[in-house]
Amino acid sequence: MHNTIKCLVPAAVLTFGMPVVAAAQDCPTAEEWKDAPAFSNVTNEHRNALSDLMARYTWAMNNREIGALKNLFADSGSYVFCQMGKSTADESYSSKDGIGRHFEDVFGPLSDNGLYTKRILSGFIIDNRGTDLNVTMSVIVFIKNFDSNFPQLDYLADIFVTVERGTFLIKRLVVTPADGRISIRAR
Repeated sequence: MHNTIKCLVPAAVLTFGMPVVAAAQDCPTAEEWKDAPAFSNVTNEHRNALSDLMARYTWAMNNREIGALKNLFADSGSYVFCQMGKSTADESYSSKDGIGRHFEDVFGPLSDNGLYTKRILSGFIIDNRGTDLNVTMSVIVFIKNFDSNFPQLDYLADIFVTVERGTFLIKRLVVTPADGRISIRAR
């Protein structure tokens, strides 16, 4: 627990002190997905490829593998962080290198303080309309340090992902936490 507290200040400074790129992007809402025809016209190939993509995303985030994480995004891909209920992004990072630099800054304090995260993804909804595939899911992120026997809940969020149909690379990934008071922001 003591290491968790020590990590809060550097993580907050790094996260809030970083430049925000293209923050005017729209944030999706769960309301937009209410009428999505979940799983209609979704082939097993789509389902398997999207499931594999999100498993690789989870593995890269949990293991802080920035190279693997960057390789999941299209060259012009973006990572967006939105607060629940807001229509504009709080943070947005474009390009594989921009996304990589962002996560270097986010993961640094965690590594420095012996903290690690585990993610649980669930509630996949696949929208097969249009030229891209869209996926929404829920994520629960736990954080653990070596001073504690039990992981602590860091945050709950909705994740909205737009995936290029032909390449199965991420064009846009948006994280919208259910509560803006994320303790570590180990996104």
